[in-house]
Amino acid sequence: MIKTIINGKEAEIQKNSTLAEVIALYKLNPERVVAEVNGNVLTRDKYSDTLINNGDRVELINFVGGG
Repeated sequence: MIKTIINGKEAEIQKNSTLAEVIALYKLNPERVVAEVNGNVLTRDKYSDTLINNGDRVELINFVGGG
């Protein structure tokens, strides 16, 4: 387990977790999420390739549609 900050709160996740796995852990639809890791906004095609490391700061913004 590693410690990280997700949306401003300390969290523990499995070592070698990708951003895509973190998004799934939070039960978010990756098509509706904008993700930032350590201040860098990532494109969706990078979610599966981006490893989250100890101490990383992750922000997940989930867009909700409505009418």
